[in-house]
Amino acid sequence: MAVLFYTAGVLLIQMALFGVYAIFARGRDLASVDLAFSFLSSGAWAAAAAFVARKGLLPPGSLNTSGATLDMRGLLVIPIVAVLLVMAGSSLESLVVYAFPSLLAPDPVLSRLVGLFWRGPLEAITVIFLTVVVAPVTEEFYFRGLVFRSLRSKGYSWTAAAVFTSLLFAAVHLKPVGFVTLFVVSMTLTLLVERTGSLLASMLLHATYNAVILAIGVTQNPVLLSFEQTSSARDLINDISIFRVLPIALLFTGLLWFMLRLGFPPMNSKHSTAKYESR
Repeated sequence: MAVLFYTAGVLLIQMALFGVYAIFARGRDLASVDLAFSFLSSGAWAAAAAFVARKGLLPPGSLNTSGATLDMRGLLVIPIVAVLLVMAGSSLESLVVYAFPSLLAPDPVLSRLVGLFWRGPLEAITVIFLTVVVAPVTEEFYFRGLVFRSLRSKGYSWTAAAVFTSLLFAAVHLKPVGFVTLFVVSMTLTLLVERTGSLLASMLLHATYNAVILAIGVTQNPVLLSFEQTSSARDLINDISIFRVLPIALLFTGLLWFMLRLGFPPMNSKHSTAKYESR
């Protein structure tokens, strides 16, 4: 499938960029260079989507961010949905760790971003911009714009296209513990694209979700994010009760679905199908 080829290409470009960075840095602590390569790595997703669009391989309007059926109710629901995604994700990750204790490890990407955030005001602003603006925009262009909409234009059902897109989205982040959480996040983002007819709503939710995660990270003691805490954190697994965590996960997931139904009602089925037809 073409989207797998494009995804593999982007991942290879990202690996090459970080390989160059590793050689250039050679053990030196270069925050500015680290952030620059992070920008380039994120930008590779948008570049791939733009390249495919310019080749005429996407249906018209696939990367569109305008014309969304997004009203004030939807805008008010987005931050609530973002917080519910974080809470549901935390519960789901607890269940994953309970089932597979060997997967427990701090998030290296979040740890790196938090470390850069506390370097100084300029680094903090750059990390916020990278996390809340660049990453959401570029990833939405690629995964919801290129992958999801290309599948929908070829006649795949919303379920099939959303599941494939979400599995791919979760896989490329290389976070075993967070795989289920990222899958749920992606399914939610894909639902917003389907119901609003634009990438704008998914970009806003993605940005808000990332902002909440970053805020939680930077307000914690940096030591808690270090790998030295793995052993002590592992001791907490014994305190996890599946009978307590599972109902919480189901509760937050139910609330999440309710808020999505409230803020983003289904579009007219005829319009929903027509917007993916190639012209």
